[in-house]
Amino acid sequence: MKVISWNVNVRRDAEGQVAALAAYAPDVVALQEVTAARVPLLRAAFVAKGLRYIHETASACTAITDNRCRDRGVLIASRWPCTLLASPLDHVLPWSERLLSVRAHTSTGDVELHNVYVPSVGGDNRSLSAKLLTLEQLYAHLAHTSTIPRILCGDFNLPQHETPDGTVITFAQTQRAGGGYSAPQAEGKLRAHRAELRIMGDLAAYDLVDVYRALHGYASTDASWQGHTTGYRLDHLFAATSLRAISCRYLHDLRERNLSDHSALEAVFAPTP
Repeated sequence: MKVISWNVNVRRDAEGQVAALAAYAPDVVALQEVTAARVPLLRAAFVAKGLRYIHETASACTAITDNRCRDRGVLIASRWPCTLLASPLDHVLPWSERLLSVRAHTSTGDVELHNVYVPSVGGDNRSLSAKLLTLEQLYAHLAHTSTIPRILCGDFNLPQHETPDGTVITFAQTQRAGGGYSAPQAEGKLRAHRAELRIMGDLAAYDLVDVYRALHGYASTDASWQGHTTGYRLDHLFAATSLRAISCRYLHDLRERNLSDHSALEAVFAPTP
């Protein structure tokens, strides 16, 4: 079972993106930053590639006008039939269109797939609050054991850095002039710090393991988004151990070909039927 998660960036070539993805022969694709205008193109392109079971949240975004960033949803395309899961977070998340949950009826059994696009922090308090609440509610929603194996993937817009010894540096921390990072002290920053750590580490206690780190350790410095001077590993995939992940890699060529400003993340599983 091959799953690819990718922030496709609203300003890029949708049909070219699907063609590039098809070369990797995925069974399930989870996209972030999808707009309503692109849904028909993506739907037709995915169906033509055999991924004909599609759910998305972008079409509902056209009626949302309270913030310019709220025109971007998420999409899941699958080779197998998928049942849309009603989420109790629909009325809790500040931007509910950023989360999509389905149950995929795969050839080896059912799998829950949660695709999220965590808001990035812009220059206003609304986006900061939206990111914090999304992280907190997402953790609360998933912090339980499950009889159905689960996958959580998407663009999380975190963390700031990861050290070779496994320490996660959050965006609530500030780099010191002499080296190292400060510990957050203010209540708001401490809350944001804890919210990031719960996603990056604490979900493992509920069988949602960071697949990339589980397979590669912390020596790898791969970045899924590259700024002018610094790269960040913002895109992640957490999965149940019973799905038996056998490989996980960032598809940097998709970013290098200017198909998005993010690299896609591919994970291959060999679950026991």
